Amino acid sequence: MELQNLVLHLSVYPGLASPSAVGSFLLLYVGPDQILPLTSALAAIIGILLMFWQRTVALVRKVWQFFTKR
Repeated sequence: MELQNLVLHLSVYPGLASPSAVGSFLLLYVGPDQILPLTSALAAIIGILLMFWQRTVALVRKVWQFFTKR
């Protein structure tokens, strides 16, 4: 739903058309321009983790054994 349509639909309901309600809906808008950088960063983190997967698993195993021996 486009932003203009959202504001138009809010104007149909007088209680929801207050400036604070419209402002909070605008703050909740998340589009591709906000999501793509986050997914790129997440993909980079996962890629680095996968490149060093064996070492990551070995490190987690050593830490786990360290805490379970006591």
